[in-house]
Amino acid sequence: MSTTKNNKQTIKQTTSSKIETKTSSNTNTIAKPTLKEIEKAMVEIIKAGMDYKMPKTGTFMKNWKKKVRQIRQAEDPDEFIIENAKQLFPNESQYRKKKSDTKEWYKYKVRVCKAIIAYYNMNYIIAKEYFKTEEELEKEAEDFLNEETDEGESD
Repeated sequence: MSTTKNNKQTIKQTTSSKIETKTSSNTNTIAKPTLKEIEKAMVEIIKAGMDYKMPKTGTFMKNWKKKVRQIRQAEDPDEFIIENAKQLFPNESQYRKKKSDTKEWYKYKVRVCKAIIAYYNMNYIIAKEYFKTEEELEKEAEDFLNEETDEGESD
């Protein structure tokens, strides 16, 4: 991923050729990742694991194999990738934490690190549409607090 900074503008290029332009006032994203691009990113993670001779019977390889199979077998793959992205990144801080953790965990396995980050970036582009605003969180909290009773709660 390459990053260039010019006058409050950052341009990020991911491995899937998506360009995201951020300015201080707005964000313009060109093209959401497709199902095939997400699947290809997951396969790249597996290939990177193989490149570092990570055991095929190990947790890392098994988990990524399972994820690829899930996406391939999903009844509605497009809905599956949206729900997966929302679960992976319910908010901006989760995205930043997972990226930071990945950079730390795989700092000596550069290809694995880059492949996972590329996958995360694609999912972030999808998930950020569904992040709740402060106003939505405030309303949800108030609705919760105004509910009459909780399950299992006795009067």
